[in-house]
Amino acid sequence: TQGMHRMQYQGYSRDLGEQGSKLALSALFLILGAGLAGVVIANLLSVVIAVLLSMIFAILVLSRAGSAGGEVERYPYGDLLKYSLPLAFSTVFVTLLMQVDKLLLGVIGNESQVALYGVALNVAMFGARIDVALGTVFSPMISDLWNRQRVDELQELFKTTTRWIFIFSWPIFLVLAIFAGPLLG
Repeated sequence: TQGMHRMQYQGYSRDLGEQGSKLALSALFLILGAGLAGVVIANLLSVVIAVLLSMIFAILVLSRAGSAGGEVERYPYGDLLKYSLPLAFSTVFVTLLMQVDKLLLGVIGNESQVALYGVALNVAMFGARIDVALGTVFSPMISDLWNRQRVDELQELFKTTTRWIFIFSWPIFLVLAIFAGPLLG
């Protein structure tokens, strides 16, 4: 869906579907007394929910794109799957890698240490979320310009994107640097 410039579906599946189900399932498992193991299961289930939603939205986007003027054009779903599957596994691997610190801390520490570390990490990484958000929006444009060999436009887009990331990240950095003690306290 991202490659077809349909960014709302990524927001629906990843941001709303995954994060919303993570919150709801974590709360449910905690209410049921499952503790940390329940929260880990809730996180895994939320990723599965996001993947399923992404697949549904991809099929929806491809079926809509495939029908033009009443004619149904056949998309090579096999080719699309061969292209997307390694990217999906790579994303899952990177996601696991980004969580390994918390998992290891959970093994050698306790739940409160994991919680404190997680909050501190989220505060520290808040500014980086601007980069991710803008990268998500501009990635399809960058790929498109590169494929069409429009290097001049790509350079301008790079400059604009870099400028926006700096403009939006700098105030966040200042607040985090100035109020680091109270925020982490």
